[in-house]
Amino acid sequence: MERNSKFGKVLGVFIGVVLLLTFLSKSIYNYQLPIVSVSMPKQGNMSFTIEGTAEVAYSRVNSKYADVDGRVKEILVKTGDEVHKGQCIMLLETAGTGEVTEIVTNEAGVITSIGVKEGMYVSSMQNTIIYEIAEKSEEWMVALFIDDEQLEYVEKKGTATVEIEDSREQFTGEIQSVISYAGQNKEGYLVQVAIHSEKMDIAGKQARVTICKESDEYETLIPIAALRKDVTGYYVLALHEEDSVLGEGYVAHRMSVDLLDSDESNCAVRGLPTDEIVIVSATGEIADGSKVYYEGEGAE
Repeated sequence: MERNSKFGKVLGVFIGVVLLLTFLSKSIYNYQLPIVSVSMPKQGNMSFTIEGTAEVAYSRVNSKYADVDGRVKEILVKTGDEVHKGQCIMLLETAGTGEVTEIVTNEAGVITSIGVKEGMYVSSMQNTIIYEIAEKSEEWMVALFIDDEQLEYVEKKGTATVEIEDSREQFTGEIQSVISYAGQNKEGYLVQVAIHSEKMDIAGKQARVTICKESDEYETLIPIAALRKDVTGYYVLALHEEDSVLGEGYVAHRMSVDLLDSDESNCAVRGLPTDEIVIVSATGEIADGSKVYYEGEGAE
């Protein structure tokens, strides 16, 4: 009886040691594995954002050309001046006769630029712009330059947010037009955005323009960090459970997908079951078949 009791105690100690060693072995083993974070695929839309700076300008500006030949004798206004209809803008000495001719405006508005200087000779044959005048109104225009890649996310009659940089005042603008542009060592498109404001002092100020567009809804969205690519194409590593001598664990399993679209944070894919848990990041290098450590029961 005493012998059986001693044997039972020894067996109990042995089993305890085995369990302890198994626990320690599993702990050390798991500690050495790459730790992963995961995510579940979801339905949803992607958001595309285009940002840039532009100058606030009058929406309607008319250019005035020289209709006589002569030399500019005196300029009576400067950029930013508000003028009334019939006001004299400058004096010209007519070629040949030397007679002084008044150049008067036939409309009220704000002088936005002077295209000549005193002493300069102008000719009606050269289409010389002598000044530009803007109609005073509550409508303003900003022109944002975009490239070919951004063009697909801009729609005429869409909206944009315009923020005056020094005052942080925000406006919701409407995209009026998208015009092909080439010049000054760059090519692309000018997006004309109209805003409304009673404040005349915003003319010429710098503004931050933001255009946002949401995609159609996709069945399968995953974080862009979960998408991988090699010579054979796009793929993800899915988190699969695995049984081993040390108990349950996890392994990375490669799954090929087709990339449909992407934005700064998510991508839409095809070929991935929506119940698959995808690996977003790992503390070490992992590939198809890599054993990994995941501490959790689900995924975000």
